[in-house]
Amino acid sequence: MAAAKPSLRVVATPRRFVALAVAAGVLAVYIYFAAYRQPLSPGPDEVLYRGPGQVTLPNSFPAYYPGVDQRAPLLLLSYVDGVEASLVKTLYNDGPTSITITGVETSPSYLPGALVPLKEAQPAAIVGPPPCSLDAVEVGAAFLAYCRLNEAATWSGGAFRPIQVSSHTVGVIAVHLLMSHCEDNGPGGYEVIDSINVQYSVLGLPRVESVEVGPYWFQSPDTCPRSGAARP
Repeated sequence: MAAAKPSLRVVATPRRFVALAVAAGVLAVYIYFAAYRQPLSPGPDEVLYRGPGQVTLPNSFPAYYPGVDQRAPLLLLSYVDGVEASLVKTLYNDGPTSITITGVETSPSYLPGALVPLKEAQPAAIVGPPPCSLDAVEVGAAFLAYCRLNEAATWSGGAFRPIQVSSHTVGVIAVHLLMSHCEDNGPGGYEVIDSINVQYSVLGLPRVESVEVGPYWFQSPDTCPRSGAARP
């Protein structure tokens, strides 16, 4: 008669239960922040650096409400063919962990008729009189309307340069606007830019968040200066 083989028993000790509970809690927190929570939100500062020759146009549009009990006139801007403008926006990380801003959705090439397409986006380089600097803007010690965008350093080409934004701090991005498609838009028409789609990752998982901006309204000119293809 063969000898019985010893059986292997796993004994659940209180210490093991505690370890499993901690692991389950960590996993639940990870899933919550990675899959459900949206830590990215609009920051406190924003400015549109207008292109040369661009002016504010009178309009009779209703005022809009940027916040509770806040009323502001709608901003209607002229269209200057071929001119570029830069929208600079702070983005706030409201979460407990760092996030990485990886890009901004630009106007797709298969939709060429936009009056003012979003050409590209990059981290903003800030210059100007003291105390202007990127660090000063990030901590609220300087305002974008007082400072300037370093165009050469910002639009240096290549793919979007990722920005790591620590918990409860801001990152600063710039979006390149190009007025270039009046031939595809009739006189007296309008285009509004009131949000941008920001791509970022949290705990390694990619996310996209629609962030409110402006709104900025652009009016199509009465006469387009050309009938050919727009500037790329």
